[in-house]
Amino acid sequence: RGEAYFDVVHDDKRPFIVHANQYVVRDIGTAFAVHLTDKGLMDVRVTKGRVEIAARASEGQASRRPKSLGILSAGQDVLFGQKIERAEVVSEAELSRKLAWRQGQLIYSGQPLAEVLDDISRYSDIQIELADPALRDLPVGGAFSVNQTDAIFAALENNFGVHAEWLDARHVRLTSTGDKDASGK
Repeated sequence: RGEAYFDVVHDDKRPFIVHANQYVVRDIGTAFAVHLTDKGLMDVRVTKGRVEIAARASEGQASRRPKSLGILSAGQDVLFGQKIERAEVVSEAELSRKLAWRQGQLIYSGQPLAEVLDDISRYSDIQIELADPALRDLPVGGAFSVNQTDAIFAALENNFGVHAEWLDARHVRLTSTGDKDASGK
């Protein structure tokens, strides 16, 4: 689970293969990141060279050999399960933004709040309750340190109309500041 980045020197005699859940990523001389999402899908981001992606057969199928889903090249970002769910070519700047976690940063440029909260959850043990589902798609921008969750919640309050109510040291509830004003709290 989680995310990892690999910078690999290709060797035909000793292939580098990443197995995560039921997915396989094989290097073809490259640098890439893999992220097993909380929904059980694999997100692969290629920064150099190429990789092959594959999905193993599901439990009930007779064949256990991984099914190739294709070869990715530098600049591609693909989300897949048993099939490709999303495939896009991204700029070098966007790849750098998405891989900023390697330097301890979370950088956003209009990503939905739900994605930001998923990232925060990966780097902390804080339980985050999104009490207002309408906030899930709220676009968020900014650069944050992964180990400064208090600053992230303060920025959400100061800049994005989100109220962070700490229920205890490890549990925060997020609501719209409009909800807060209406309740008088």
